[in-house]
Amino acid sequence: MSYISKDFKNASRKAILSLVFFAICYLIIVLLTLGIAAAAVFGAYLLVVSFPRFITLALGVGILGFAVIIVLFLFKFLGKNTKQDLSHLHEIKGSDNPLLFAMLDELVKNINTKFPKRVFLSYDVNASVFFNSSFWSMFFPVKKNLQIGLGLINTVTEAELKAILAHEFGHFSQKEMKIGSYVYNVNQVIHNLLFENDSFDDTMERWAGISSYFSIFVIPAVKVISAVKWLLVKLYTVVNKTHLALSREMEFHADAIAAETTSPNGLKTGLLRLELSETALSSGLSIYNIEKYEAKRSKNIYPEQTYVMQFLAKQRGVEILNELPLVSLSVYNSLNNTKLVIKDQWASHPSIEDRINSLDALKINHSHEDNFSPAKLLLGDHAQLEKHFTEELFSHYPNKTEVMNFEDFKDVFVKEYNKSSLPSTFNGYYDNKAPLVFDIPTSLKQLDISIESLFNDDMVAKVIEQTTLENDINTLEHIANKNISTKTFDYDGKKYNRKEAKKLIGTLRTAQDKLKEQILVNDVAIFEFFLQREADSDREESLKRLYSNYFEFESKTNNRLELYFKASNALQFINERTQHNEIKVKLMEFEPIEKTLKAELSDLYSKEYLKVELTKEAQKKVDIYLAEKLAYFGKKDYFHGNLEILFTSLEAFISLLNAGHAILKNEIVNYQASLIGKKETA
Repeated sequence: MSYISKDFKNASRKAILSLVFFAICYLIIVLLTLGIAAAAVFGAYLLVVSFPRFITLALGVGILGFAVIIVLFLFKFLGKNTKQDLSHLHEIKGSDNPLLFAMLDELVKNINTKFPKRVFLSYDVNASVFFNSSFWSMFFPVKKNLQIGLGLINTVTEAELKAILAHEFGHFSQKEMKIGSYVYNVNQVIHNLLFENDSFDDTMERWAGISSYFSIFVIPAVKVISAVKWLLVKLYTVVNKTHLALSREMEFHADAIAAETTSPNGLKTGLLRLELSETALSSGLSIYNIEKYEAKRSKNIYPEQTYVMQFLAKQRGVEILNELPLVSLSVYNSLNNTKLVIKDQWASHPSIEDRINSLDALKINHSHEDNFSPAKLLLGDHAQLEKHFTEELFSHYPNKTEVMNFEDFKDVFVKEYNKSSLPSTFNGYYDNKAPLVFDIPTSLKQLDISIESLFNDDMVAKVIEQTTLENDINTLEHIANKNISTKTFDYDGKKYNRKEAKKLIGTLRTAQDKLKEQILVNDVAIFEFFLQREADSDREESLKRLYSNYFEFESKTNNRLELYFKASNALQFINERTQHNEIKVKLMEFEPIEKTLKAELSDLYSKEYLKVELTKEAQKKVDIYLAEKLAYFGKKDYFHGNLEILFTSLEAFISLLNAGHAILKNEIVNYQASLIGKKETA
């Protein structure tokens, strides 16, 4: 059964046309450049023959250098070979893993594709097919390698893994997919010409440094190359857009093949659990980055991943079946409430929701039963492989010498989770919001109001809607300002063009302001309710102080955020190739920004409850940064040690800002919970 859809055919057609367009334009660029080079060579010949002197010989060689430079630039991609870094991978063989390789053999036969050249395991939640690419791989077949993440195998059933791997093989099962390889390689060619020029630029600098005669002709060569780059940027936009659109359709196509040859349900449940699986692995690893556990390491991170995944699933009310969370599409979508839909022409992968809906539309009947056995049983010695990757993960941290046992890990994780979690008694009201700023009442009011009315489902829905509106307005502003490249978008089922975005923003702001007013009234009522509770309990007054501390901190947050982005943007040149004189000018422009940054950082850093949020290493760097005036550039080179201190301090600034917001908000919420005797934890 073929799943070459109309959209796939259209995307392929556009991709082919973009390739033809690129080839014609590139040929014209090459011919023009060769013409300029030939004219330069002929001019150099006439100059030397007509005026045979040392100076004309030197100038002639310089002109030849100009010709060679511009021609080499256009053809330097021919020798480019993109090799994958395999240092983090572990190759496995069929003799050690017969069950897994039997599954791969079955998939290869059913999908009518070739067996991978090599099969690798990685530590993460991932599955992919990769190969070493070059310009010549467009014309000669290249065998692909298969990579499977142990974090994926650990959190899926055998049926789900089979379906996910079938998806990867599906990318190479149809000859129509060859166009994807061509577009990919054209993108690589243009990317190489535009962005991978360090060695080429170094060669030009060395050539210019040989003699002043030669350096004269490097300048016009740079001008010609700059013009070529400008044209290539335009071509890159066209080709890359069609490539990404085709990539999206290739994902749908591979899903269809996987569903037909394995299990549509297995593919859907596996896809829906991926995000939770990734979160569980990263959350488990993050425990070992907390300063008090900096000497600790895991014995085996994968049982810890399983525990965290199940723990988080229970917190979110997700059903657990066969020891694995069964994440439904409704649960997955509950985290995304936006009414704004943009067909993202720059996204190479469709969303999980789009993929699930596409699978449902195929209406594939799956007759045989899925295998719900844990996928890790397909590996010959999964426990040994898990320990191997755990050791690899922690080998980069030589100070982590003490092993934390599994029971201790569970206790630590729950403790850290509860520290940052909010009481469930507030019905999720504070999950994605903090109290809005208001004038704290000076007198106590007698209220006839219940806590249930303050935190009922209707109020929580208003909070979620207000947050959704805020996010949608931010996205629409990017559309209106052309920061998001789209001509049309859908909002609440209605299609709009970009010019209508500003009008829609105005409408949404009005709705948002009305919601904010209602939420603000409720926030004031909440404060007054708990102020009454505090008075009735004969406690020392703390609520006003907690709110005042939070409001004072928040009053400076917007300016501090603007300062952070201003400093980050001002330092962006450090990551780019910049002339020495320009570097010095940029650093002088940064000085007044840095002065303000140091003052604000010092204020945050002086608060002990925030300072402890930084690691000891970060604190050392911040101490140096605040105490000394650092130089970042010498005559020819950056002072990398000082730059590391600067960027560590800049990241510490935003970390302290985020930590302060969370800590002060949580103090309010937890204190309010204590006034009604409820601080529910996991």
